[in-house]
Amino acid sequence: MPFDPTEQLTESEVKEMVRDALDHGGELTLSYHARERMEERNYGYRDIRYIIEHGQMTESVFNERANNWKYTFKGQDLDGDSGKVVLAIITANNCIIITVI
Repeated sequence: MPFDPTEQLTESEVKEMVRDALDHGGELTLSYHARERMEERNYGYRDIRYIIEHGQMTESVFNERANNWKYTFKGQDLDGDSGKVVLAIITANNCIIITVI
């Protein structure tokens, strides 16, 4: 079944898609904005993945301009500090990190 970015996913579906993409040659693309925020907050790639995998989805909003869903995950980073990650799933094996908070 082909992936449709206009269909809203559940928390478990988003986590599974991110995990599958990362573990099977997919991509986790960082937006320019996300890279800036990661540097400001001393976040690494592993912190972002940890927040998504172990955190909870707190929001899902349809982005009409991009024609896809944005998902916000809240949790702790590897240092135990609270953080949020906003992402969109572009294709079945490409997720873009929009920002980290």
